Amino acid sequence: MEGDEVVDGVVLIKSKNATSGYMGVFQQPRSERFLAEFQEGSHRVRLGTFDTAKEASFAYSKAKAESTEAKAEAKAKARAAKAKAKAEAEVAKAVAEADAEEK
Repeated sequence: MEGDEVVDGVVLIKSKNATSGYMGVFQQPRSERFLAEFQEGSHRVRLGTFDTAKEASFAYSKAKAESTEAKAEAKAKARAAKAKAKAEAEVAKAVAEADAEEK
């Protein structure tokens, strides 16, 4: 989004709809602190409270990126395991067919 900031290599995502100005960051009504949280599936992941909206946004953006990377890595591992199982099944089938032809 236009106007996003980068802090220590992490993009802080601005939001026009959030009162804090940052996605995933909310000012707590009874204090001056800011809460960072995001949804992961049906679970709410609370990252904690921070003194500034910028600090909360940094925590949100970093956690969100790590979560996305972990999901991508898990999907890649699952695809690799599925491909390996398919290859092993094809080899076993070829060996069985070769054994059957010899008999």
